[in-house]
Amino acid sequence: MTQLAGSHISGDTAALRRVRFGSAHYFQRPDRSDPADAQAPRTGMAGLGGYARLSKEAGHWLWEVSTNFRTPAYNNNDIAFFSRADYWWMQANIFPIWTKPTKWYRQLFLIGGGQQQYNFDGDLTDRQVQVYGQIETLGYWNLSTFWIRRPQVFDDRLTRGGPVVKRPSNDFWYLNINSDSRKRIVAGLNGSYGCNSDRDCGNSTSLSLELKPRSNVSVSLGPSYDHTVTGMQFVGSYADPTATNFFGTRYVFAHLAQNTISMNTRLNVTFTPTMTLELFVQPLIVSGAFSRYNVFAAPRSVRRLAYGRDFGTVVITPATKPAIDPATIQLDADTLGGGAPTYTFTDPTFTFRSLRGNAVLRWEYRPGSTLFVVWTRSSRIPDRPRGDIQFGDDASALFQGPSENIFLVKMTYWLGF
Repeated sequence: MTQLAGSHISGDTAALRRVRFGSAHYFQRPDRSDPADAQAPRTGMAGLGGYARLSKEAGHWLWEVSTNFRTPAYNNNDIAFFSRADYWWMQANIFPIWTKPTKWYRQLFLIGGGQQQYNFDGDLTDRQVQVYGQIETLGYWNLSTFWIRRPQVFDDRLTRGGPVVKRPSNDFWYLNINSDSRKRIVAGLNGSYGCNSDRDCGNSTSLSLELKPRSNVSVSLGPSYDHTVTGMQFVGSYADPTATNFFGTRYVFAHLAQNTISMNTRLNVTFTPTMTLELFVQPLIVSGAFSRYNVFAAPRSVRRLAYGRDFGTVVITPATKPAIDPATIQLDADTLGGGAPTYTFTDPTFTFRSLRGNAVLRWEYRPGSTLFVVWTRSSRIPDRPRGDIQFGDDASALFQGPSENIFLVKMTYWLGF
């Protein structure tokens, strides 16, 4: 299978500058192979995108090779979802399957392969090897797991328009177990763990429970907890003439420890073949604690220097009234040679609480013609700059804040000609 697409957008120089300097392109990156041409004023931009795949999809041994590319100036604009251009991605996988039941399993499925990606300057921006396995037991339970290994690679997006830097190597593991989906009670467990060479580690756990008291009714509960740590959370950038190796700009990052607790609850009822009701509720609590502000030691490097430890100073001004006058952070890089300006910003540490829900009543009042009645509720609970989760207080706050309610009626009619 092969696909090829072209794109062309046009507008005044200000509009094209917004597009070209946006996160999908970052043409302002000063270390591009031809930065002057990339940053020149434009009134139009054209690019190419493509995808090709060759595979064997029958028999015991299956395989695939595929590639995908977007030239630096390719842009879908509003036609479809578009996150980035400037990449050439390729992958290869081999996967044996066993579909004939034995005394050990009903089905067995394995995958081994790898992938990598370059930008059009020739920087390796992704590389990984992966192993995946899935088995269905004689009792119709399903177990799946995979492992991914990524070495150090370049990142042309991390500085958000600045020079290319490097990400540390990392490993990621995942495990999923699901009970027999034919039963009235179906349970599932998901777990993952990841760690990079900087010892930034994270893990997540989620449970799922589906109850089917009647053939036309199902209730599902899905609590989850996620803990993520990164030492490279982008904070901001500022002009600094002493940052000569970064072309006069200092790009600030932070250590971020983030915790997320959520519960997805669903109720589905089929009253008749033409009338259904779907309910969904999600309480969500997220916290993020920022610390250890740092910069990369040099472009195309993985090494980072921490303010207040390896160079410069950090001054934290505590919040007097957190909701009105939050804490501020002041960074100074003067010990790198003198004359560096200070960088002051509001402490981005946060605790976020949200309660969302919706209900959808669907009635197919005639074949092909449907009436939808929808109610959506979203709470608006003020953030707290704590950086941690205090479960009792945060859970009770979910039901105390103001909310926004939206009612929607939609009708479709099938003309039939």
